[in-house]
Amino acid sequence: MSIVRHRVPAGVCLLALASTIAGPRPAPAVDAPDHVRIRVVAGPSGASNVGITLAGEAAQAGTGTLISGVAVGLDLGGFRGGRVLAQPLLGSGARIATAEDWGGAWIQAGNPIGVVYGFTAGATLTAPPLGPGDIMEFIAFFPNGTVTFDPPAVTFDQGSVTTTVATSTGSRALVVADDGDAGDAIAAGGIAFGRTEHSLASAEGLAGTIMAICNECSGTWRSPSTTFDWPWSEPADDFLPPFRMFAGPAGDWRWTWEGTQTSLLDSEAVYGAYVPVGDDWSMFRSGSGE
Repeated sequence: MSIVRHRVPAGVCLLALASTIAGPRPAPAVDAPDHVRIRVVAGPSGASNVGITLAGEAAQAGTGTLISGVAVGLDLGGFRGGRVLAQPLLGSGARIATAEDWGGAWIQAGNPIGVVYGFTAGATLTAPPLGPGDIMEFIAFFPNGTVTFDPPAVTFDQGSVTTTVATSTGSRALVVADDGDAGDAIAAGGIAFGRTEHSLASAEGLAGTIMAICNECSGTWRSPSTTFDWPWSEPADDFLPPFRMFAGPAGDWRWTWEGTQTSLLDSEAVYGAYVPVGDDWSMFRSGSGE
């Protein structure tokens, strides 16, 4: 894991990473990171109107479907919670976002050049302001990919912040009939039907989401502390309701999926994605009972 820390007064902070300061971004190494994590901690006077912006490139790694995802987590005194979004990157790129009431997170990837997508991503918190010691975290993650990026920018109006930038690996896609899965599901490319059950003994806390791709499906996610059903439906008010997101501690996890899915442009039938977040998993809770 690579980590850089900075403490700055009010204004704009460009966080310089030695590997990305000058010249073209290097070709991804075999162990190149698949996610970027930016942690902002408010100083003794707090910080208001905090914004995080990140730009870079995501490249396909391996044969699985490349996915783009963002997670924003908050620790505001007595409140801990956040949002996680993810979407496959197809030939024309993709954009996913939430309004400010949902965390103000977004990521947009343009048309690829070969297997490389340029992207911009960010998150904002206009209210409430961060109090002394409050934390805002932002993660851009790319299951089945690698990421390189320019120095991110952190902006705020008043107060001060300490910012940490870290990169690592471990983000994953959830795939129907994956290797070792139980169930009777059959999958060919992005077409799948039946039931699949995926188990994982995770050494880290996780945050992720079920993606709205299937024709008709339902399932369950189970963390070491919670079990939650996610029947598929098209809600009237929110296109991505909280119960499709998940977060939980290290330990035994299980995801089930049952239904039909026809996504002709995908190389595999993906239905979810997650990123390791360690002991900070509760900052990414979505109100789903975790």
